[in-house]
Amino acid sequence: SMFQAVMDRTERRELGAHYTSEANILKALGPLFLDELHAMREAARGSKARLQNFLDLLPRLRFLDPACGSGNFLLLAYRELRRLELDALAEQQGGQQVLDVAHLIRVSVGQFYGIEYDEFPAQIARVAMWLADHQANIEASRTLGQNFVNLPLTQAAHIRHGDALETDWAEHLELERDAPALARLYIVGNPPFIGSSLMTPEQRQQLIDIFQNAQEAGKLDYVAAWYLKAAKLMQASAREFPNVQTAAALVSTNSITQGEQVAPLWGAMLRDYHMTITSAHQTFKWSNDAPGQAAVHCVIVQFQPEASAPKARRLFSYSHPKALPVEHPATFINAYLTDAPDVIVSKRRQPFLNNVQQVVYGNKPVDGTREQLKKTPGEGNLIISTQDELDALLQAEPGARKFIKPLVGAEDFLQGGGRWVLWLPDAEPHELAKLPKVRERMQRVKDFRAASQKAQTREWASRAGEFVENRHPSGKYVVIPAHTSENRDYVPFGYLNPETVVNNSVFIVPDADLFTFGIISSAAHMAWLHAIGGRIKSDYRYSSDLVYNTFPWPNRAELKPAQVQAVERASQEVLDARADHPGSTLAQLYDPLTMPRRLRNAHNALDRAVDALYGLKAGSTEAQRLTLLLTRYQELAPTLASQTKPQKKRTPSGK
Repeated sequence: SMFQAVMDRTERRELGAHYTSEANILKALGPLFLDELHAMREAARGSKARLQNFLDLLPRLRFLDPACGSGNFLLLAYRELRRLELDALAEQQGGQQVLDVAHLIRVSVGQFYGIEYDEFPAQIARVAMWLADHQANIEASRTLGQNFVNLPLTQAAHIRHGDALETDWAEHLELERDAPALARLYIVGNPPFIGSSLMTPEQRQQLIDIFQNAQEAGKLDYVAAWYLKAAKLMQASAREFPNVQTAAALVSTNSITQGEQVAPLWGAMLRDYHMTITSAHQTFKWSNDAPGQAAVHCVIVQFQPEASAPKARRLFSYSHPKALPVEHPATFINAYLTDAPDVIVSKRRQPFLNNVQQVVYGNKPVDGTREQLKKTPGEGNLIISTQDELDALLQAEPGARKFIKPLVGAEDFLQGGGRWVLWLPDAEPHELAKLPKVRERMQRVKDFRAASQKAQTREWASRAGEFVENRHPSGKYVVIPAHTSENRDYVPFGYLNPETVVNNSVFIVPDADLFTFGIISSAAHMAWLHAIGGRIKSDYRYSSDLVYNTFPWPNRAELKPAQVQAVERASQEVLDARADHPGSTLAQLYDPLTMPRRLRNAHNALDRAVDALYGLKAGSTEAQRLTLLLTRYQELAPTLASQTKPQKKRTPSGK
């Protein structure tokens, strides 16, 4: 924590260097090996043979942290291992003082290996492990009754200063030499927090090389490289050293288990390297003991070769990102960290069914307003951001009124607020000739686009009165915010008329009917969004190709008219319940603490109507909905080798 506090903020961001608290480290170490060792220790009480077997196992464990920083994971793993050994030794000695403690202590810092990019924390890690060893020896002296000081220092943790992605992990672990004496190898740690958009060209190339130029690998976060290197090492170890069991548990940003990163990472992990997820912590908020904490939301994923994986699966969930974890036994944990079939959802340009209404991206201005406002506050280009700016324009040029429409983005739609846009696609030249203020704004748009580095944007410089992407519908349409808070039970979708223009922070469904509105507003669709959609921090990120088009829509052509009508009636009731509160924003209406009773009841009725289309019983849970939806998706688009045909039921082992 002290080291993180004195690091330069920019350097820390570039290195992804944020250190892990003890509580979060133990979330990884517990399911990986500590809980099992504690259970073995309890089972050995009163049995000399089991006690000796337990003591013989401990020095045959090896640990690697391939992004060890100042050694937090290794230090705590060593401390806990020494405490288990000491507890077993105390029982074995029966309370008698030991003259030579040194020959009893077999767990050593030499079992611990780390790789660290930055030299200073690598040095700290070496010293920290010696200090941990010294503390453990003091504890052993007090328990066993003989002073024990491990001097001279003949053993040290194997901490390598270097780039973990350029290092041969098997060579560093000395597996070729030591494998016959080993029982288990554990890979654990917190690789760098560097998002795909923040990587240097060198880091991106490393990632692509490790994924062997696989499609879409360049979209992955940097941490994905550690996942695949761990999988490669475990696969090779299973083949070359079958006596050594392997498992890994990595702390990482939750983005690798959401959205478009799932397919390239977990497709390779599960299909090509035959890994399986044996334990996982769903999204929680990052915290540690140091200032300058990372503003990220994390997951912990434990995985190992499927052939040697235990039957039990352990899944930890959080009611909200800052809550304490709650453990759930799971039949299977998929790439989205849910107890559901092992399906990986891939992007689609169109829905599976032809009778599903199309969703499109909102209108994209590319008018330079955002950049212009930084230079000249209060004055935009095609976009009018404030009431004062609107009043000033209309006072100077009343004739501009016919070209001004309300503008809505995701925040405006949910939170309220007033913005406007100069909507000029149909403006006649003789009309614009009378509006010099409007022409000034058009000139700024032209200049902005002409200076762009993108050829496509430069081409639009000659059409300065138009949005670069115009998908404005002629009729009523449904608005889908691209980003929304995770605190709401439902994402508020809604209708707008063509007099209002939306920007590209939303999606729209032109001429959407009540059936379509009802399906996407249901708890079933929310379950799909929560699991399949991406995240920004913990907020949900909707997308057309990954959420809307992949959703296993009920086939309207196969439904009874009464079923369709039930969804339509419930949808209209949701809209009517909202209309009871014209002074409240959608964000206020959908606040779980203040959601009006009629609106809540209307959504409950809509959920029952939609669930019935899938054969789900009233009161189904999100997990039950997701399991059914993933099974439906699996039938429509198998994505793994194991999905060549739908599986009726998974065995507890997941095989």
